[in-house]
Amino acid sequence: QRLRAEITDTEQRLRTEIADSEQRTRTHFDVVAESLRDDIRLLAEAVTTLAPPNPAPSAVFGPSPHRPRRLRRRTHCVAFCGADS
Repeated sequence: QRLRAEITDTEQRLRTEIADSEQRTRTHFDVVAESLRDDIRLLAEAVTTLAPPNPAPSAVFGPSPHRPRRLRRRTHCVAFCGADS
């Protein structure tokens, strides 16, 4: 009986310790993720502000022969007609 009580007590302490560790890890991860998200946002804003706009790849290289024909027609119409068909 005494051994069983000790095992139960140890199990409860371990479960509590694991749950506490899980919560600390989750909190730390949330802080790191938020910081990283802020850094990425700042970098994205800087890039969009400082970088000149790039033309569409099809304007630079022409239509891709590997692109499906239907998609080429649709892209051509959107680029030159201003309509999506």
